Amino acid sequence: MRGVRVRLLGFFPRDVCVLASYARLSVGGVAWSVVGRGACLGWLRLVILHGYTSVLEHAVYSFEAVCSRVCSHQLVRHRLASYTQQSLRRTRGLLDEAAEEACRLVEGCRGPDGYADALEKLAEAAHDAPEEACRVLSRAYNAPCTPTVLEALAHATAAYYRCLDNNHPEECRYILPQATLTRIAYTMNARELLETFLPLRMCRKAHHEIRQLAWKTWLHLLHIHPEIFTHAGPRCILQAQRTLQKPLTIIDALENKIPEPIHCPEGKPANKIPDCIEKAAEEAGIPIKQVRRQLEDALRRIAATPVARGAAAPRGVV
Repeated sequence: MRGVRVRLLGFFPRDVCVLASYARLSVGGVAWSVVGRGACLGWLRLVILHGYTSVLEHAVYSFEAVCSRVCSHQLVRHRLASYTQQSLRRTRGLLDEAAEEACRLVEGCRGPDGYADALEKLAEAAHDAPEEACRVLSRAYNAPCTPTVLEALAHATAAYYRCLDNNHPEECRYILPQATLTRIAYTMNARELLETFLPLRMCRKAHHEIRQLAWKTWLHLLHIHPEIFTHAGPRCILQAQRTLQKPLTIIDALENKIPEPIHCPEGKPANKIPDCIEKAAEEAGIPIKQVRRQLEDALRRIAATPVARGAAAPRGVV
């Protein structure tokens, strides 16, 4: 079906060096002031590699995703975040889009009164015309477009609209499948993203839908704050950086440029990790060529700024 849609709503601070300033406040014995561009990257690498990442909690990022309720149920398990989700008590979400489209396919169907019958006819045709059923139902659901699944979704949607004739929407929600699309806004800080959400959900072991959400979230973050999020990735990437005390990227892992074998928390052999990372992206609908291109662009932007060229880095920074 359509897959997960993610868009960036806003973030703070705009200047990533504000975060470096919090790190200097902690250990520098001076009043807070924005760190100069020359030392900024050094401070950020220090906190990321050594795990002094409480300063990253001062950075927050807000997104909106359109995904199934299967995916949103997994997303809200990340407790250090704020969420606002579209109500199916007050609205019918995206269900009307599918019902209206099904209605257009049936001669004589006129508005909401005909939605249930139109959807039942769609269910009956799911095995003979799965492409058409998929096109219609993808407006309201994110699920595999197999005839059996499509038939079940169409029957459930028809039952939902029949229920609305005589019951409050609050009761009819119980009928809807977990594949129902929802809009959800989420706000997370940089520490939660870098150390928990992205490492867990970019991993190939994560369900493909939330994995797609995580990779798309990361690509947005890579564009706005590459100084932090070039270091993000599945758990194997984060752990290797902390062990080696060296900044690493997904490209380093893909090209076997990490000097010591990466440890995979899921037990994957070290020589299989590059292939595992590539499949984690590809199977979630994120082409690995796009990952490489955007990561290489982020690294070029870092290298072209005074943040990367300055010599005034704190002691102990790699």
